[in-house]
Amino acid sequence: MTATDRSTTRKKLESKWLVLSAVMLGTFMAPLDASIVNTVLPDVTRYFETDISIAQWVPAVYLLTISCLILLYGRLGDMIGYKRIFLYGLASFTVASALCGVSQSIWMLIVFRAVQGFAAGMLMAVGFAIVTSVFPPTERGKAMGIYAISIAAALSLGPTLGGLIAEYVSWHYVFFINVPKLKLNSSISNTSTQCLLFGA
Repeated sequence: MTATDRSTTRKKLESKWLVLSAVMLGTFMAPLDASIVNTVLPDVTRYFETDISIAQWVPAVYLLTISCLILLYGRLGDMIGYKRIFLYGLASFTVASALCGVSQSIWMLIVFRAVQGFAAGMLMAVGFAIVTSVFPPTERGKAMGIYAISIAAALSLGPTLGGLIAEYVSWHYVFFINVPKLKLNSSISNTSTQCLLFGA
């Protein structure tokens, strides 16, 4: 193997782990927001002076939109590229999170949570596809296991983090915490475009 071949192999190895990091960080936000909101529902109910039966649509509409669209986004990823769907979802999710945080009524919050669900569906639909595209068959099991850890960690961390935010800050910040992640995740994603399949 020549020095050029070794350099190319090393870059591919680095790139696939960067891709995995980007996908994990981006996808982490979607399940986190599925569980973090449940603990702040009493605060949301009091803030908007509404019934819990209406406030419970805040988490419900998010999960409904993800469930309805995840297969569609997977197919779109096959057609126009996984990276494009992932980055569109990342940007849309961040904007929707900010809009949720500044909502002025419970109905506005529910609508923006639906928009956030549309974006989260993009992130969750193509995550596994991206990981399997950039890792060889001999390493896919390990990569997918690591990726699955980020989803499980997000779901388990959500209620605790939501409770701390509700206790010491404000329920608005369960949405605002998503915004700073955009720059970091975008930086990792742009670096990882050296990988051909993720750049498709």
